[in-house]
Amino acid sequence: MKTKRFWIIGKCGLIGACLLVGLGNADAKPEKDKGGKDKGGSPVHSEKGKGDKENKGNKGKGPEGGKDFEKDRKEFEKDVKDARKDVDKQDKEIAKWREKRFRDDDRSGVVRYFNEYRDSDLGLPPGLAKNYRRGKPLPPGWQKKVNNGYVIEEGWSQYFHPLEYDTFPFLERVADTRLYWYGDRVVRVYEPRREVIDVIQIPTIRFD
Repeated sequence: MKTKRFWIIGKCGLIGACLLVGLGNADAKPEKDKGGKDKGGSPVHSEKGKGDKENKGNKGKGPEGGKDFEKDRKEFEKDVKDARKDVDKQDKEIAKWREKRFRDDDRSGVVRYFNEYRDSDLGLPPGLAKNYRRGKPLPPGWQKKVNNGYVIEEGWSQYFHPLEYDTFPFLERVADTRLYWYGDRVVRVYEPRREVIDVIQIPTIRFD
């Protein structure tokens, strides 16, 4: 009976030892052959240089990647510079026309012209008086509305009546400008911007 018990115990011990050996081999590193490769697996250095190649291909590229990003950036900078040049050119052109104000002789001549009609309807020439009577009356606050630098708003265009330069032959004709009668004043307007360059107030014009 004892012999059988020892036999069973010995057999169990042998099985346990085999299990321990198997587990130990599972945790061991793969054996390498002479070529530096793991037996039954891929080469140890198969991935070596792959990342370097990818980095080399992206060398010098921006965060968006590649030459296209650099090209777009340069084109954008060029567009910005061109836009600035256009703005500077427009500013210089506007400043040029703003200098085209009435001279003292111009003011005196325009005032004398209207002075001849001081006893007429509203102190205006017949044509202007007729236009005023047929149009809408000037709105409240019109006297404070127009000064140098004022840009004529869309709703106020109806209150500006064109005057021909021929009416005042002594005035300098300035390109891109036009004369208008507005209330009790004559104004010179830079047409591209609809901006009032200068104003001559006529003391003999009156309104009901």
